[in-house]
Amino acid sequence: MEIADERLNFIISELVSETVCNIVLKLQYSWCDASCKSYGLYKTDQNGIVNLAKIAPIEGNYKGIDSMGLFASCKEMQPVKNIRYERDFTREYIICSLTVTCCGEKIEKSFTRYFTNKEVQYKRVTTPVTGHYFYHSDKEKTQSILLLGGSEGVANPMLPFAACLANKGFNVLSLQYFSPAGDPQPIKELPAFLRLIPVEYINAGIDWLCKMSGTADVSIMGFSRGAELALLTSTLNEKVKKVIAVSPSAYVWQGIYTISSAWSLERMPIPCLVVSPILAFIESIKNTIIQIFNLPPGYYLSYELSRNLMPDRFKEKARIKIGKRKLIFY
Repeated sequence: MEIADERLNFIISELVSETVCNIVLKLQYSWCDASCKSYGLYKTDQNGIVNLAKIAPIEGNYKGIDSMGLFASCKEMQPVKNIRYERDFTREYIICSLTVTCCGEKIEKSFTRYFTNKEVQYKRVTTPVTGHYFYHSDKEKTQSILLLGGSEGVANPMLPFAACLANKGFNVLSLQYFSPAGDPQPIKELPAFLRLIPVEYINAGIDWLCKMSGTADVSIMGFSRGAELALLTSTLNEKVKKVIAVSPSAYVWQGIYTISSAWSLERMPIPCLVVSPILAFIESIKNTIIQIFNLPPGYYLSYELSRNLMPDRFKEKARIKIGKRKLIFY
């Protein structure tokens, strides 16, 4: 069974030597009517072989030598339609179709990549917290990870990560901590905005995960604002032994559409830094322009400049004091 996060290398042989061939990769997802495509032009070696781990494309959607370059550079071919929002990533899959054209001859091959093997099980959690739990019935596999997404709020972007982590042997709870406006599956029990989210709710998720997996402690992994929350939670909950922070902040910041803190403790806002409205406006204009060129938006500059403008006493109050915990930053 092909697993989605396993690294692949394409080696195509029995081609015409020292000629240019076109390789196209197309991905189709089980949960929607959408597909992505990428391509590269490659020169075969003297033995008529193309090894993507050894050569860069002459032309294509990516540059440099990268055996997974075709996957990483895939772009949507059409607008996404017929999305199924209820997804069980122990059953979802991606159909990968590879087409090689060389000297007028065409070779086609398809294969399917899954997110977990058949040992991983899944359940939707609705109480006492909201989330998605990927687990093993095998009691020997007891290491657990609490997974926190970012400011998107919806759970679905995190589920492939959760499933792939579970496939490595972990029990994983992907915890949803707010349900934003526009959520295709709104959850009325959760806040509608990233504003004053109680750390106690995250602690409840940790307690639930420890109980279900039979562990005394957990690791916590967060992305973006979720990484900020992961670091903060680790300073307030002794059950958190390891933190994996992807694009984190060393400070607590304001929530979204508010100057109030994103997080609260005992119904009190946790001290935070505030982004300058002028800097945020300028960066939003920048983002509008760069998206025309299909580049990803970002707010790093407005946050960083706002932090530099803050008096030191405010920065010290908002700083997340992580101590000597084992951390991994990305």
